[in-house]
Amino acid sequence: MLRLSNRSHYEPGLGVSWARLPLLLAVALLTAAGLAWLLKFAYFANFYLIMLWAFLAGMALGGVLYGFVGLCHLRNRWLAACIGIGAGLVAYFGYYQLCFAEFAPPGGVWRVDFLPKYIVFRMHTDAAMDLGGGNPGPRRDPFVPLNWIVFAVELGMIAGVAAVLAWSRARRAYCPKLGQWMRQDVALLPAHRGPELRDAIEDGRLSEFLAGITPASDAQLSARLILEYADDSPRSSEEESAILHYPIYLSVEDFPAERPWYRPRRLRNTLIRQVELETAEVLALRPLFPELARRLATTHAELVAELAEVQPPAIPPALLEDDPGVSVADIRPVPEPFRQRVRGPGYSLRVNLRGAIPLVYFLGGAGLIALGYWLVTNGSLALGWTPILVGAGCFLWGAYTAIFCLGVYENRWIERRLRQEIEERVDHLVGARDPESIFVSHIPRESFAKVKWTMSADLLLLKVDEKRCRLLMEGDCDRYRIPAGAISVCEPQCFFHPADPQHSNELWVVRLVLRIPEGTRELLLSVGHTNFTPMTNARRRSIVEELCDQIDEVRGECD
Repeated sequence: MLRLSNRSHYEPGLGVSWARLPLLLAVALLTAAGLAWLLKFAYFANFYLIMLWAFLAGMALGGVLYGFVGLCHLRNRWLAACIGIGAGLVAYFGYYQLCFAEFAPPGGVWRVDFLPKYIVFRMHTDAAMDLGGGNPGPRRDPFVPLNWIVFAVELGMIAGVAAVLAWSRARRAYCPKLGQWMRQDVALLPAHRGPELRDAIEDGRLSEFLAGITPASDAQLSARLILEYADDSPRSSEEESAILHYPIYLSVEDFPAERPWYRPRRLRNTLIRQVELETAEVLALRPLFPELARRLATTHAELVAELAEVQPPAIPPALLEDDPGVSVADIRPVPEPFRQRVRGPGYSLRVNLRGAIPLVYFLGGAGLIALGYWLVTNGSLALGWTPILVGAGCFLWGAYTAIFCLGVYENRWIERRLRQEIEERVDHLVGARDPESIFVSHIPRESFAKVKWTMSADLLLLKVDEKRCRLLMEGDCDRYRIPAGAISVCEPQCFFHPADPQHSNELWVVRLVLRIPEGTRELLLSVGHTNFTPMTNARRRSIVEELCDQIDEVRGECD
């Protein structure tokens, strides 16, 4: 076997969609200008929290650039980083320019040549106030050295965070032949096992190593295996959709065995960076990447034949319908043209926009309160209290839904769209208007290891058919007919979102391990919450446990 250092690695290209590059530049500048205005507004409202607002602005700018770098197919990481730095400079220096415009005489609003003098003036006059102390007391004297340090740190935060996020997006693996970014899947292994994995690959013992290891579940404290491969788009020809015809790259991130005191505890080392795998190694990794295994089985006929030689033959659908005691599940794709019509183009954007509805209520309510306060202070007492009361209601509703109704807006829209699509199908396992059906989403295990725009791999209506001892699920992508005897494991399991390092929100799912003709398959089903009752960790667990108990009752009746 070749040593990893001698193998082919992915080389970030210098390509870009020149037709879309102006869009990236325009969005970067508009976002920077908007953030500059928000920072200026916070400053004059005496609510500018040093460093915090700069960090949030950098994250917002970096998030926008991250998305549009991918949209514009920008693979030049240096250009992406320069755009991020430039947008960060525009945002931060634009904030000072807008502040200067508030004091500039007529005709001097856009005198950029005055900006350095104004910044020096601010460094000599700005004084920090303790907003959390109730009564801030007398104004403190400016501390010029600290002001310059804060200035440098905030500038570095905005420009640096934006540049790093844009850089990281541009260095993702890209398939020039297909003209698309490669799909990225993540698997978790126990911490400090990365060096063993690296040695196993080099020594040709990968299958042996994987057979003796159990996948991890804690996304914060586990080693990460990142696999990047060409996505098999249904619009491509059969030749183009063959995953193994294109390079597949593996990256491994793990924690060092010995950590210096100054190193953050949850900072991983990159042991392997986008090294190209051989076909045998890809096949050995299939148990860790179920989505890859499914795609390989559907796009490579030779793999299906290989599995058929060692696995029992598939059971006819008629037998599955008539005999609930059959010990394997029948999983089939939804036929065209009804397949994946909910999770189609623009799905992630629509879902995340609805997820931002509490923020709209929150900020809109704060704006109405500010407007009412301004009207009251200017003598319009009766007119001012109306927006204050309305704004207070919006503010409280936004805060309530953001804290206690996480995901409700998104789930309500998704469930409505899913039922509409299922209702249009000629045949289905679960009816769109079936009162016994519940909305669930299938979340792959790797979605709990990396922040994604959306976590679900499929959206489904689930029905527990107690009379025939089986589970039925009609999904956006696949449909499932699961006899009770095919369920080997049914248990509640807790995960945490990768963006929640404090583990404050428990994400409870129903973990099903099913027997299928090819072996076993794991399903993690999250129950969609669509009402505005307070959702706590205990209630999430209770809902999942109730569903598990209902499934276990069906399994017990059929034994």
